Amino acid sequence: MNCQPAPAPISALNAAAQGLQWSEVRSAGNWLCWLEFDPQLGSVRLRGRKGNLPSRRLTPEQFSVRSRVHEYGGGAYCLTKEGVVFVNEADQGLYQFSFDNPQRIQRLCAVNGNRYGDLNFDPVHQRVLAVEEVHGAGEVVINRLVAIHCGDGRREIIAEGADFYASPRISPSGSWMAWISWDHPFQPWLSTRLTLAQLGAGGLPVEQQELTTGNYAGHDESIFQPEFGLDDTLYFVSDRTGWWNLYQLNKGEISCLLPMAAEFGVAQWQLGLRSYCLLSANKIVCSLIDKGQTRLGILDSDHGILQPLDGVWSRCHGLSCWQGHIHLIAETAVETARLVVVDQRTGRVNRLESIQSTECFSEASDLHKTWRQKEILNGAPEPVSFETSAGEVAYGFYYAAQGWSLDSGVRSTAPPLLIQLHGGPSSMADTGYDPLKQFWIQRGFSILDINYRGSSGFGRHYRHCLKGNWGKLELEDVYQACAYALSRGWTERGKIFIRGNSAGGYTVLRALSDPRAQAAGICSGASHYGISDLLLLDRQTHKFESCYLHWLIGDPQRARKEYLERSPIHHHENFKMPLIFFQGELDPVVPVVQTRQLYQALKSAGLPVGWLSFANERHGFRQGSNRARVLEHEWEFYRQFLG
Repeated sequence: MNCQPAPAPISALNAAAQGLQWSEVRSAGNWLCWLEFDPQLGSVRLRGRKGNLPSRRLTPEQFSVRSRVHEYGGGAYCLTKEGVVFVNEADQGLYQFSFDNPQRIQRLCAVNGNRYGDLNFDPVHQRVLAVEEVHGAGEVVINRLVAIHCGDGRREIIAEGADFYASPRISPSGSWMAWISWDHPFQPWLSTRLTLAQLGAGGLPVEQQELTTGNYAGHDESIFQPEFGLDDTLYFVSDRTGWWNLYQLNKGEISCLLPMAAEFGVAQWQLGLRSYCLLSANKIVCSLIDKGQTRLGILDSDHGILQPLDGVWSRCHGLSCWQGHIHLIAETAVETARLVVVDQRTGRVNRLESIQSTECFSEASDLHKTWRQKEILNGAPEPVSFETSAGEVAYGFYYAAQGWSLDSGVRSTAPPLLIQLHGGPSSMADTGYDPLKQFWIQRGFSILDINYRGSSGFGRHYRHCLKGNWGKLELEDVYQACAYALSRGWTERGKIFIRGNSAGGYTVLRALSDPRAQAAGICSGASHYGISDLLLLDRQTHKFESCYLHWLIGDPQRARKEYLERSPIHHHENFKMPLIFFQGELDPVVPVVQTRQLYQALKSAGLPVGWLSFANERHGFRQGSNRARVLEHEWEFYRQFLG
């Protein structure tokens, strides 16, 4: 009999350090590159491999490759014929280097107060197309499309006048350009416009047309990711039929390549996202979400047939076609990110590189040992659906607690349950391996990760449920999730904890200030940079989301009553349960002043509340040591209320 003791649960430090993330796969010539966020350093490096050689970090430690356009960034670098142009996080300037001498980094363009993102190289005119965000001395922020010439850094304005721009793309012939734009109060997942422009000899638009009526006619159509084929055919994703499907513009005719009730993309919270890539004139590699589950396939655009590719995926992103092969970053429920290559002829998927193979995961490291333990202990989540109000259905993923972790001190007939709420509120929960979830599972907590109404991944109707209803409908879904968990015997009343970040943190605060929460079985919660004062948020938040509340709730001048009713700060007397706050003091999305105000009000009322803030963090915690402290504090806070 094997009497070896079970391994100790993953530590907070190791869980936070495992948060290594890859994104933005790009390819050109013999080079394949991607971004690597290292939580131990709190910065983003460019990683690349030439041909079949091992990958290596290309940018030195003094640079972090990150855009802050819209605060959430994206599209922070592009590959040129001979090297790389990237955004440096510290000054938001553009820098470049050649692959032959990556240590010799030159500044291409840096204007005080300007930010750049969604970079795309134009080989015909030897320039970089980008979204430029101008932060001047006043409060007005200007967004526009610009071209920066690689030789002398000269800037030219391509388009301006709209509130927001994204995805400047050039056709292979250099004769056409396409881009996305939208205006307040919409977000890119609500209503956008697609513009196609004919370029003159100098590469500037001489004629342009909008391919959609857009929000000028009140038509809600979300379009994103325009891309040109080799023959200048334009492809894009649109939800005009209720689902984000793939379309093409060919000889003046727009057609849907494969109508289906699935999403060929995600809510565009960041710039430069790639959910499909063009493999050949009639083959398109697609990542799509079907009933909350990710699928990968090759679409034959001539016949409208989707060939599924091998694998069960939780998340696929950064698709790139390189040297006749398909490359992407793929995750499963039991493994973190892998860079995989797909053979287009056989559909076989092979691992090219994995996060475990990087410097952080040497065989002698604690991370490697923890990883091996995780491979043995981790179980796949169970997709669930449950009825909620108005006859609707909500979705989620259930993670069962690890039984051996009862040694940690959590002993009962049924484990405590964490209700996890994603941000957005238009983001979505998926089943990608998350070491932070493992931290809780291995300490005896089950987790129910909810895709409440308003989440993306389930079509436009589901996503638009929160129009005017934020702070109401998703709260109903939380209570129904609690009832569903209790009916399944996953936990007991009084042992349900609720946690969420940003918009999810707001729902935590709404629940804990609602008398129905205790009746639902909730006993405590944690707000990670959650919103508490909606009117203050409307006045103080950054440009990208500055009118989002007008869609989620209503015009604050006309709907002031609703803003006050749904702001937790104005109902602090209703809070009866323990609550802990986590906040970045540099947060431009949820200003620290509103979170601190609610915390102090609850503390003065004698409630058991906790507080942890970080002077060097913004919206979302990036430093590994800070992320570890959050886990430790939240765990210790919850332990006080477990019998």
